[in-house]
Amino acid sequence: MVLTLDSSEAKQRFGAVHDEVQRQHIVAVQHYKKTWGMVIAPSLVSRAFHEALPADPLHVQYQPIDAQDGEGMALWQPTLRLHAQGETVGEARREMVSAALDYADHYLDRLDYYLHTDKSSDLPYVLLIVAAVQVGGEEGVFRLLFPAVTG
Repeated sequence: MVLTLDSSEAKQRFGAVHDEVQRQHIVAVQHYKKTWGMVIAPSLVSRAFHEALPADPLHVQYQPIDAQDGEGMALWQPTLRLHAQGETVGEARREMVSAALDYADHYLDRLDYYLHTDKSSDLPYVLLIVAAVQVGGEEGVFRLLFPAVTG
């Protein structure tokens, strides 16, 4: 169900907007009969992308660092071209979460630019990261990037 409200009505009825979003409904906000925004629960955004994108859409590849260069683990996320490394696998994973959050912030800060480049196809993945952090904080992003890791 989509509840459509005029912008002034949406301000006055914020409680109703909140209730609809909590019920996993979408609220469209209009100004002069044109929809200029929609309010959607992050969990619904996340579910939509998980349904539409391939399984494990942000799979991370592991590469041990050669002992000559020091010990540790390097991680690579090819879809978003993210790299992280650490002295341990755990440290490298935390660095990858940080890299994903930084990339999503930077991407959204420069959204108009990125939508006109070869990185425009990153948008669904960036929104998936944003939804994950809104639902579960950094732990939500960790579970997105490393779904098989427990604990």
